[in-house]
Amino acid sequence: MVKAKPHAPLKDGIMLAWQRECYRSTTTASVFGAELTLLWPEFSQSRIGKLARYFVSFWRTFLHVLKRKPSVTIVMNLPSFAPLAVLLASFLVRSKVVLDFHSGALTDKFWSKFTPLYKYIAKRAPFVICHNLFDGAEVESWGGKPFYLIALPRNFDGVPISPPPVQPSVLVVCSFRADEPINLLIETMKQCPNVNFEVTGSFRKAGLVPSDMPKNISLLGFIDYADYIEKMSLSTAIITLSDRSHIMQAAVHEAISLGVPVIANKSNTLESVLGTAGQFADLNVPSLREAIALTVTNASPMREKAQELKQFHWKKISLALEKLRDENKSLFK
Repeated sequence: MVKAKPHAPLKDGIMLAWQRECYRSTTTASVFGAELTLLWPEFSQSRIGKLARYFVSFWRTFLHVLKRKPSVTIVMNLPSFAPLAVLLASFLVRSKVVLDFHSGALTDKFWSKFTPLYKYIAKRAPFVICHNLFDGAEVESWGGKPFYLIALPRNFDGVPISPPPVQPSVLVVCSFRADEPINLLIETMKQCPNVNFEVTGSFRKAGLVPSDMPKNISLLGFIDYADYIEKMSLSTAIITLSDRSHIMQAAVHEAISLGVPVIANKSNTLESVLGTAGQFADLNVPSLREAIALTVTNASPMREKAQELKQFHWKKISLALEKLRDENKSLFK
């Protein structure tokens, strides 16, 4: 059994992401021993503020690569201006560019317009980091070489592995984006009065009011990340839903890391990663209600399975990294 987390350090690698904080970027950088820089200049949320953030981030990214002169730069592909800045700088410093590929580049109406940029980089990259088979197949069709990091658990120091609580309590992880069926979630939770639900994220986006909720539903809003992880570790399970069935939600990585069962939409991606540590529902109230009931009934055995997943996926990633190093010996220490 692999006790240590997967680690294949690049000889001189950096990673860039235009995020305030990002689980995947932090964990990916750790896997590759890359120096991580998160860029998020503070501007207003107006259109002008967003354009200013992109402009400043573009030049900071470009200048950082020029100054640092790494042998390899891993860059999150969204927003698309980030890999563009890295690509332009790489021409001057002869750095190899590796995309950390996220699905919005294919599914979002605006960002998919940059597909020629992704194709250009992917064809020339030593590998492209992909988080699901759907993205990987697309990258491969462009002539790229996908390297899969589908389940990406990590350690959370100081957070103990906990048994399920006596009173069923479910953490509902939401970002209130268009792919999340919020009305379905609310209606289902109302029909499960014996389970306590805590909902994260900006509920005001959906026009929800805390005082309108029944006693078993708490709208938390945004909470500190440490508090979020603690709440997750002490929950019976988490719920994370999307109508994009191919994606791997970030909350699933965190749940695997903490040994917490997951209730999610039916998905080949999620089912292959979670196995019997997950319950999977169609996006309708009866199916989701049944998945919640089964999770509460089987809380202890599901938690035992969930607590085995981190080591299972670490071993899988370690074997894949060994192959990647053999294929790209000049890039790794």
